[in-house]
Amino acid sequence: MAVTIPKVVPESFVIGDTLKFTQYFSEFQPGDSWVLSYALVNAAKRITFTSSDNGDGSHLVNVDEATTLLYTIGIYRYQARVTNGTDVFTVDTGTIELRTDFATAAVGYDDRSHVKKTLDALEATILGKASKDQLSYSIANRSISLMSPAELTEWRNTYRSEYRIEQQAEDAASGKATGNKILSRF
Repeated sequence: MAVTIPKVVPESFVIGDTLKFTQYFSEFQPGDSWVLSYALVNAAKRITFTSSDNGDGSHLVNVDEATTLLYTIGIYRYQARVTNGTDVFTVDTGTIELRTDFATAAVGYDDRSHVKKTLDALEATILGKASKDQLSYSIANRSISLMSPAELTEWRNTYRSEYRIEQQAEDAASGKATGNKILSRF
């Protein structure tokens, strides 16, 4: 079975997987001596890699699993730049999430998003079943344990909406129905 190589920078990938995609820029083809490189940064880490000539006018990014195993989970901003040894141009910017490989994750690893963790803490507090860790959560510099019932409910509703948006985005990314209806008139 042949693997389809994406033609865009992925929104996320799992550390320990091969990171492979192509990029095409009509003015900056590898056959004309243009080299495409990426720099990913967050507050704690900087990652760089360079593409090679894919043979069809596009740049091939191919980072092996041994290299990506050294990466750190998190959300990174990236810049893509091309150079021909003389000129340098930024051709793309964006965000990519590096995710945990569950096969190598420590026992007890919690993969919930910040939104889901906060929503769970709010709901547990409302039900009177919050753990010490959940009570220590802060929203807008205010501890959950010090919020009034009205504030807890308001924040819970806000985080429910945000979590629903997260779920719809995950569903859309995996090709599932999102529950959103598109109405049209003919």
